[in-house]
Amino acid sequence: MTSLDIPSAPGALALLAFQTRHYWRTADQVTALLAEAGLALTATVRREPMGEESRARTFILARRP
Repeated sequence: MTSLDIPSAPGALALLAFQTRHYWRTADQVTALLAEAGLALTATVRREPMGEESRARTFILARRP
C-alpha cells in the first residue's frame, strides 16, 4: 500500500468515495491508511450497485483530530 498525502490542519475533514471490488483496495485498507496518516474515522458507508453500475461504492469520512 502507498501512504496518503493528507493536509495537516486540525479538524480538517477528508471524504473519500471509491468503487469497491475484491482486487482493489478495501474499505479496511483505506481506513488503515487514513489512521496511519493520523486521521480518525468518522463514518463509513457502503452502497450496493444501482441501475447500470457493476460495482459497490464505499464512502469514508475521516477527520484530523
